[in-house]
Amino acid sequence: MRIFKVKKHLESGNKRNWVLLSSLSVFVILIISTVVFTIYTASLSDRVILLDKKELTIILANNELNHELVELSSLTKLNEESNLLGFIRSSSIFYIKSEESIAKLP
Repeated sequence: MRIFKVKKHLESGNKRNWVLLSSLSVFVILIISTVVFTIYTASLSDRVILLDKKELTIILANNELNHELVELSSLTKLNEESNLLGFIRSSSIFYIKSEESIAKLP
């Protein structure tokens, strides 16, 4: 009878140990996965910050290029450049009617 009680006590202790060990294992796995997920999230946020900085530099470069394009294609700038190249503003303008021929045989 005493052997049966000792055996039953050992079996119940093994079950408790097994439950304790399995719950401890699950807890450790959850902690490790939380740490890994936190590290992964931090690295992703670092990438997002880097992309935001690149986006900002591209936007600034685009604004500078737009400003330069507007400046170089303005009529006053084109007028200055044409004067430097030797073109002059005509003092008289001739309008030709569509019925008149410019070059025709007599």
